[in-house]
Amino acid sequence: MPMPAKTHRYKFTGRKRPQAPLPRSTFMATIPFLILIAMTGCRHNDTAGEGGSRTAPHGGIILRLHGSNTIGARLAPDLARAYLMAAGADSVAEEAGSTAEERYLRARFGSREKLVEIWSYGSNTGFNDLAWGKCDIGMSSKPIDNETVRRLSALGDMRSPRNEHVIGLDGIAIIVHPGNPIAKLDEAALAAVFSGRIKDWSKLPGGNPGPIAVYSRDRNSGTFDVFRHLVLGSEPITDSALACESNASLAKSVAADPRAIGYAPAAALGDAKVLEIASGEAPAIRPSKLNIVTEDYALSRRLFLYSPSDPANPQVRPFIDFVQSEAGQKVVENSGFVAQIPRLSKPEIPPRAPARYLSEIRNALRLAVNFRFHPGSAKLDNKARQDLARVARFVDQENLRPCRIKLFGFCDNVGYGDRNRALSLQRAESVADTLRSGFGIKTAAAMGFGSALPVATNGTDAGREKNRRIEVWLDCDANLALAGGDGESDSAAPDAR
Repeated sequence: MPMPAKTHRYKFTGRKRPQAPLPRSTFMATIPFLILIAMTGCRHNDTAGEGGSRTAPHGGIILRLHGSNTIGARLAPDLARAYLMAAGADSVAEEAGSTAEERYLRARFGSREKLVEIWSYGSNTGFNDLAWGKCDIGMSSKPIDNETVRRLSALGDMRSPRNEHVIGLDGIAIIVHPGNPIAKLDEAALAAVFSGRIKDWSKLPGGNPGPIAVYSRDRNSGTFDVFRHLVLGSEPITDSALACESNASLAKSVAADPRAIGYAPAAALGDAKVLEIASGEAPAIRPSKLNIVTEDYALSRRLFLYSPSDPANPQVRPFIDFVQSEAGQKVVENSGFVAQIPRLSKPEIPPRAPARYLSEIRNALRLAVNFRFHPGSAKLDNKARQDLARVARFVDQENLRPCRIKLFGFCDNVGYGDRNRALSLQRAESVADTLRSGFGIKTAAAMGFGSALPVATNGTDAGREKNRRIEVWLDCDANLALAGGDGESDSAAPDAR
């Protein structure tokens, strides 16, 4: 059995708070819990993920990917293996590096041997290693920030399509013990719990009395950064939080602790119970595949690769092209994440929907993609530009051109109603024009519904960005099957969109 890790408070100063001695009965009951912490890698500190000796094995390294643990733990190795096999490798073997965060894919091409290096010490380390020339591609489970864009300007505009590549989606699910009676929370309650302002379950709707044990990822984790940004804002996480070195260890610990609440990518939930989350005035939404791929779920996030505009390594561009291809996206899906693969589904009818909207979707199926825009802009973002081509390819592959394709625009509630409806219509018509001029696909309808049907709060920049979107629906012959349906029934969540 491994020795228990040193325990420090999560507070960034690392100082311990004095505690009163525990009664013997409480101490004895706590021993199994402390053993669990030692075994699963969750502890009262924020030093996890700092890295080890970081020494590469001998061999010809043809590609180096550094950064996010969310991507690097499984997705990046799976993508690298598929890429190497598609390039003609006879065999690909995975081997460990000097720490748990380091791994290598060793491929044999006849008598030659090539390596792909994957180091997953956290999203920030990917950006740092790009700046220092220590990697070819940075993996990140959060979008690049303004300061880092400036710092990496020598590599190009890191927000341009040549530098920023969305490779899949994930949702940060809020998880509790399976026996917890609470089914949903709103973002305000989440912030209060994870900041420590609410410390007992009885203070939450439907909660039973008892202390709350908060589990979190370490500070180097992109998951932690995204969660802090989306939920906590400027508030610090409670200094009593248990920091976990991996998503798997966090989910396992939460599932075993009746007091627990934590967060983890939707691809790494284990046996924990998942809560529905409400954002502001929007209804509670569960992290289903449809709600994540459309990014309607409040805590959905994109997974990124970042590369130089003109990479010196000739393997960078072919690897990214493979990841973005249909074959690469199937690897993303098989790795447990949400792929950018268009699918049709019949979602739950949203509450308080406008009558015209309800009339238009009555016999229609929703395409699992939303077009969104650059922050503060009417221009489609990098993901939307790629999704246009994916939608066109899907329509042709599934012989869906006879369908009536409908685009519905939505925006935030800033401004007057008539202006918002006009703006949302203008954006829907812009997408319709691009589909027609760029891909020869005609749409039957482009409508604007203004600020109706918010999926997130209009009280924050991030929420307003989520509400500015274009939905895609197809009204097809009644005999058409759900092409490529994910087999997921949204009716299981009555409050979900």
